[in-house]
Amino acid sequence: MFKMTLEDEKFDKRKKSILRELEKEIERESIDHDVLPLIQRVNSHRDLVTTSSCSGRIILIIVPREGGKKKDAVIIKKWHEITSFQEIWKEINLINTEKTVWLITQPLILHVLTRNLDTAKKLLSASRKAGFKKVGIISFSEKVTVQIEGHQIINLPVMDEGKILVAPDYLRKVVDICNIKLKEIKESLKRLEKEIGSLINEKQPWNKRENNNYRLVKKTMSVTIRKQP
Repeated sequence: MFKMTLEDEKFDKRKKSILRELEKEIERESIDHDVLPLIQRVNSHRDLVTTSSCSGRIILIIVPREGGKKKDAVIIKKWHEITSFQEIWKEINLINTEKTVWLITQPLILHVLTRNLDTAKKLLSASRKAGFKKVGIISFSEKVTVQIEGHQIINLPVMDEGKILVAPDYLRKVVDICNIKLKEIKESLKRLEKEIGSLINEKQPWNKRENNNYRLVKKTMSVTIRKQP
């Protein structure tokens, strides 16, 4: 029998707040579409709730020079699906800046708040089974926060001081590799969703307070279904 404690009540209250905000984010379509099934799978577990996520993408970004602040970086264009050399080459030629422009492939990044350390350990194990190596506990300040990050990363400076640094043929090969990496990222999403499903299948007794959170999870799922094309 699952016995509620004060810490459990705090976690449930926090999860409820996060799920309500997630519902708003989905309505605003500000959550990556590809990562929504994974988010909902995680949030369906009584002892887990996602706090931030990125499904993986290819971006063109202006990055501050040495000594600059990360918040000053500006994303020029982003692709969550396979793209073409022609599309990226066109965007690069439209850029007008003296700063450094990078072509970057970013992997899946997921942050999950867990009810307790035991659940965090189970989540870490499931993530490793799905092929993720860069996983770990990053915070104990607010319960236990787990970070799950893919390894498919590519960083290439493509422009600096207003000049294009890469030849078209070279960039074409890089874009092909970026697309391969992005495909790997999307496949890793499905593997992680499957492994977390094994945690969901464990017996999870729900009390009245938790049922309210469960209904919120179901509500975010229904919002997503309505948003899907």
